[in-house]
Amino acid sequence: MIKASTALVVMILGLQAAPAFARTDRWSADTSGDQAAVTDCSDCGDDVGVLVSCQGAGKTAKLSVPFLALEAEPDTARETASLSFTVGSDSFELPASFDAWGMVGFVPVAALARSSDIAKAIRRGHAMAVELDGKKIEFSLKGSASALAAFEERCGWGDD
Repeated sequence: MIKASTALVVMILGLQAAPAFARTDRWSADTSGDQAAVTDCSDCGDDVGVLVSCQGAGKTAKLSVPFLALEAEPDTARETASLSFTVGSDSFELPASFDAWGMVGFVPVAALARSSDIAKAIRRGHAMAVELDGKKIEFSLKGSASALAAFEERCGWGDD
């Protein structure tokens, strides 16, 4: 009996230590054309790392980074946060605010202009790191050029 319970404990600990899944980032544009996102599946729900959403023709897109969401509401007295991006050897800083996304938390968001240097880097890069308040995440940019091309065709985003 002791051997069986020990084996069960070892098995449970082994399952807890093993990753639930291996994340495969890929950029895709959704069918409605108002979003381009890095996801690990075609229907990820809240499991989106980076989301670029259309704000209307000619307007800058909204870049959201749910993987860097804050659990608590940011201090309203805090100056605008800054999102740091690294794509290859290029670094970028974008001023950010926060949107409440329910159970996901307070998601940092920034304006993304179509012809900005960061948008160009995302299209041509292989990987991107994003940092906020010392927390850093990395994404593959595989498929970003074609996803953003489809996004541009459907959204008509701009630089305002």
